[in-house]
Amino acid sequence: MRYPLHSSKISKIKLVTFTNFPLGKAPAYLEEENNFKLTEFVAIAEYFLSISDNKTYIGENLKDKMQVLRWLSYANQDLADIAGQFFFVAKTDDEKAKLSAKMKDQLKFVENELSTRSFLATNYITFADVYFFTSYKFYGAIVGGLTADSYPNLTKWFETVKENDPIAKDILANM
Repeated sequence: MRYPLHSSKISKIKLVTFTNFPLGKAPAYLEEENNFKLTEFVAIAEYFLSISDNKTYIGENLKDKMQVLRWLSYANQDLADIAGQFFFVAKTDDEKAKLSAKMKDQLKFVENELSTRSFLATNYITFADVYFFTSYKFYGAIVGGLTADSYPNLTKWFETVKENDPIAKDILANM
């Protein structure tokens, strides 16, 4: 299967050791032939999207690209922070309940955003949708489930991405 992120350069990816990255940050990317190094998820994602054969995955124009980056940043910072605290830091039921309430507020925001469009960043599937898709079940676990009754737009969005994006299909097939 040829994925939307296909590129001959991307197919040469291999794991790197942290000796190349003194801060020990993950994810990390290294192109050995020119010693090009990147850390931080959004920077690495932007780089791969920029060199991929499918340019629509990052956005067809500058405004779409900025919306994709906005949603990637939102999911990677705001939502991932709550999820990380919930699963790895919170010790008490009260702490978990507060984090669950915070996640519900965030997901209601996303629910509202999806009331006016089919996808997060643009009117077509982008990497922002796929990235959010990969964490959807974790977000649901924090709030006690993402049902169609509580989140009809998120549920419709999830089903649409699942049915129409090859990476999303592959993710579900390997879960």
